[in-house]
Amino acid sequence: MEHLEDNIQKSYTKIIIIILGLAIISSALLLIFYNFYQIYSKMAEKELLTMSSNINLIIQPGYEIEINKKPVVVFGSDDCESKDVSPLFTLQENPTGQCIKITKDTLNVMAYLILNRQIIIEQWKVVRTITPEGNVVISLKRPNGEAVIPFNRIEKLINERI
Repeated sequence: MEHLEDNIQKSYTKIIIIILGLAIISSALLLIFYNFYQIYSKMAEKELLTMSSNINLIIQPGYEIEINKKPVVVFGSDDCESKDVSPLFTLQENPTGQCIKITKDTLNVMAYLILNRQIIIEQWKVVRTITPEGNVVISLKRPNGEAVIPFNRIEKLINERI
């Protein structure tokens, strides 16, 4: 009987050692796969940003952004013509070179703001992020860290009437 109990005890010990060994191996495999996932997702994000940021954006002179809940007119120093931009977002007759142009390689843009009848020069940072759906979103940050947002006249008029 004692011999049987020793055999059962040894069998339990072997089973526990096997289970612990399998747990260690599966943990190591999970860690390896997690590291591969992290590396792959960073590479995929970088590739997606490279492919999807081939879009050129042009902000026309006279575009209004919102600063302190007031409209501020902006313009740039870039050429307004571009073969890669849809005519929907450009003015038909604009012979000036006063646009703000954002290309796939643009990291910063110079913006001229007309504020209190003065021209203020700011360097805006171009920020590209990827949404969970895989779309590239381009946003602009002012030197003080605030986001550049368009002034919405219609929304302001509606809010004033309410």
